[in-house]
Amino acid sequence: MVSIGSFADPALPPPTKSEDDSRRHPWVALPDSVERQTPELWAPVAALYQAGEYTEAAQRGRELLRAYPNSPRLLYNVACLESLAGESSDAIEHLRRAIEHHEPLREFASGDSDFDPIRGEPGFRTLVG
Repeated sequence: MVSIGSFADPALPPPTKSEDDSRRHPWVALPDSVERQTPELWAPVAALYQAGEYTEAAQRGRELLRAYPNSPRLLYNVACLESLAGESSDAIEHLRRAIEHHEPLREFASGDSDFDPIRGEPGFRTLVG
């Protein structure tokens, strides 16, 4: 969140994260370096995840990726769902892209139980180590 008074200080550093990015006005342009988060869009997918409906959740997540193709956390969460749904090649590709956009996700994935179904896959081991 950026308060309107922030624009008065020219020494203020640029933002690093945009919360609720789907609600941002289209005329507000942000640099590519700004991490965009869209938790408000993820809620219906999260409900499917909680219910164990991984295949349906992964499909809904991929639909969100069409609108937000470079969101690291969205890519990561879709990879988790694909892993749980048995879609290993898609999961590995989405995890690769997530890590490409936000390197700390590599370490996070190493201990995430959502990736247990693909932990033995060579592509996963190459990405996570």
